[in-house]
Amino acid sequence: MNAPRLSFEFFPPRNERQRCRFWRAFGTLETLSPDYVSVTWGAQGSDSEASVALLEELVAETTVPVVAHLTCAGQTRDDVLLTLQRLEALGISRLLALRGDDVSSHGAPGGLHHATDLLEIVAERGGFELNVSAYPEVHPEASSAADDLHWLCRKAELGATRAITQFFFDPAPFLRLRDALQGRGCDMALVPGILPVHDIDGVVAFAGKCGSEVPHRLRQRFAGTDDRAARHRIAVEEATTLCETLIGEGVEELHLYTLNRAGLSREVAERLGAGASRHDRWSSAA
Repeated sequence: MNAPRLSFEFFPPRNERQRCRFWRAFGTLETLSPDYVSVTWGAQGSDSEASVALLEELVAETTVPVVAHLTCAGQTRDDVLLTLQRLEALGISRLLALRGDDVSSHGAPGGLHHATDLLEIVAERGGFELNVSAYPEVHPEASSAADDLHWLCRKAELGATRAITQFFFDPAPFLRLRDALQGRGCDMALVPGILPVHDIDGVVAFAGKCGSEVPHRLRQRFAGTDDRAARHRIAVEEATTLCETLIGEGVEELHLYTLNRAGLSREVAERLGAGASRHDRWSSAA
């Protein structure tokens, strides 16, 4: 089995303790030679400033390519253009364009409503590689799977070359979505988002809000033990098995949600053969 291309997602730390944990996690995972790392983006205000500050540090301190998340909810066209200017000044040309959860702008003059609004602005301006999100088990606000697929394909029409999925634990919905995209003639790369389970209760609570299903089988495995080491082992085994199944189906790129913790992501990546060499694969994969 060939080692897949890997990327890791982080979020901006909010205090000094989180900051120390972030840099420990980043330093550990950096040694695995990821294709890139991505940094989440607050909808507005201080969260966004924290994202910019972290991006500045990463650009200065590492040679790993950086992808900036960018949300449009809570933003206007002018806000987005200003942000793009700031990112360009940092030398960042790769974006993960999202709607975001803050919908306070929906009734505001000039407020942006959808990720496609953001993509139109970025495409018109130019200068950025565009990535978007996808939902194997259907976006929770979509009226149907067909409607969700329509808007995902629309993102490709607006210039997106890669879609990174919401986390999932059953490979079947991902493979169905990949087939559906191909059936529509959409050649946008579909990258699985993988979440090693640090906290099963937290994952179950969060999954319902973002259109993901936690299988009963997986819940039962974790419910069978309170031992921390055993739960860690289960998390690594489950994530690795999922990744290996996807690789067996032809998937060549995986995106791991780290939650700013290195342990599980590192073990999964190493089991998949990561860290042997460093290659600049982004352009060829797009």
